[in-house]
Amino acid sequence: MVERQLAADDPKGVVAIASELARLGVSRHDVRHEIGAVAAKQVWNMMNSGSTFDERRYLAELRKIIESYR
Repeated sequence: MVERQLAADDPKGVVAIASELARLGVSRHDVRHEIGAVAAKQVWNMMNSGSTFDERRYLAELRKIIESYR
C-alpha cells in the first residue's frame, strides 16, 4: 500500500512528505514504516467507525511525523 502511494503520489503530497523525512535523515525503510503505521491507523479507524478515508487527516498525521524528527 505504501509503495503504491509513493509511486503514484496518491494522496497528493505523500511523496513530498517522504522526501522531507529522507532529507531529515530517516532511512528509506523507516520512512515506509512511518507512513505504513499512519495508514494502518487510518484503516483501523475506518473499519471501527464505518467512516471513509479522510485524506486531509491522513496527510496531517504524516506531517506530524516530520515534526517529530526536527
